Amino acid sequence: MAFSIQLHISTWLYLISLPFQFAVQLGWWSMIIVAIGSFCMLGVLAIGYEIENPFGYDENDLVIKLSSESVRCFVLGMHILLNIVFVFHVFLPAPG
Repeated sequence: MAFSIQLHISTWLYLISLPFQFAVQLGWWSMIIVAIGSFCMLGVLAIGYEIENPFGYDENDLVIKLSSESVRCFVLGMHILLNIVFVFHVFLPAPG
């Protein structure tokens, strides 16, 4: 959580100081360039915030219970299949 707060503050300080860096070279165009850059940077920041905790209870989070149940069913199925193959291999005579 502290890393997220530090990242937000650093990003905002950078974006606030960005127009002063471009003002001399670009003049009034610096506002448009800074707006586009800010949109991109804040978008990346929001994406990072969303993927920070993917297994929560929000609407767009991953459902860990469903995923773990799917893995459990797959492992159980493979266990049963391997037991059947082992039984046929051990107790049936080899051809020829």
